[in-house]
Amino acid sequence: MVLGGGQRRSDDTTPDPAKEADVLARCVAIEPALAAAEVLEHTVGLRPGRAAPRVAAERRGDALVVHNYGHAGNGVMLSWGCARAAAALALGTAPPA
Repeated sequence: MVLGGGQRRSDDTTPDPAKEADVLARCVAIEPALAAAEVLEHTVGLRPGRAAPRVAAERRGDALVVHNYGHAGNGVMLSWGCARAAAALALGTAPPA
């Protein structure tokens, strides 16, 4: 299981014990069984964001480049729809409704 939190406008990838404790406390408040879980590691990931995710196709010479980025902390929430739209662009089919 992966637990995580979000912090805007940070490019620091150093784990912060205070933030780790805060994330765990908030998750335990939702699911008390997590209090007994073994923590295997702490990592920090960057979630680049834009005003709106970019899902678009672009021709570069003979290649078709499909962009699908900029989701910030909404990546999981938007992943299925954006992946379908990106696949449709790559396949040259109509995007899903």
